Amino acid sequence: MVGAMPHADPLVGGGDLQVAAFGSMGAVAMHRDQSQGWRMLIARITAFEAGAGKYAAHLLAGDSTATAGANLSLPEGLTDTRNNNTLLVNMAEVGGGHQLTLQSVHCGILAGMTAENPARAIMLVHASGPVLQPVQVIKDGGTDGTQTTPATWTYTLLTIDASDTYATETPLARPRPVGSSIPPSAHPAYGLAFVDAGGTWRLWDAGEVPATTPCS
Repeated sequence: MVGAMPHADPLVGGGDLQVAAFGSMGAVAMHRDQSQGWRMLIARITAFEAGAGKYAAHLLAGDSTATAGANLSLPEGLTDTRNNNTLLVNMAEVGGGHQLTLQSVHCGILAGMTAENPARAIMLVHASGPVLQPVQVIKDGGTDGTQTTPATWTYTLLTIDASDTYATETPLARPRPVGSSIPPSAHPAYGLAFVDAGGTWRLWDAGEVPATTPCS
């Protein structure tokens, strides 16, 4: 590790040695071995970037304290640099969406540096999002059902801590029965959602309950 870099551009030395800046944390020396390819990185997702499939992440470094007898608890002793020094690009999300969860840890390859100042490491991963994950839900549209029609409530889907929005005006993916359906009134309210093959968020459950009195 070095303490300072005069600029954000990587410095290239002999033998494929490269020294790259990572913002205020200083710099990291990396090398590309012709037989092994680019250096592997480990990072924790901390925020969604504006572009689909792209995330802000903190680089994890140091030696792991993992033991065979203890249950997995990431980051297993790795040190969080606590610096937005990584742009994580998920190649499994071509076409839209943010399928990976905040605070999840991923391993990928270093594929260059961003053109920002300070520059960030570009880390490529190929990871499918959770099959079904908890979300916060807020009713944002739709109407109640009647004796002949089901309800059409829609919801804003948020991360479990409500810090970011996954989707808005999301209908229930599973069929509703005919009749009145009461959306959750508590705050926060929770549901279950997944991302389909096209990158669209689908809400499977929003905690709705059928009304106990007949519809008028």
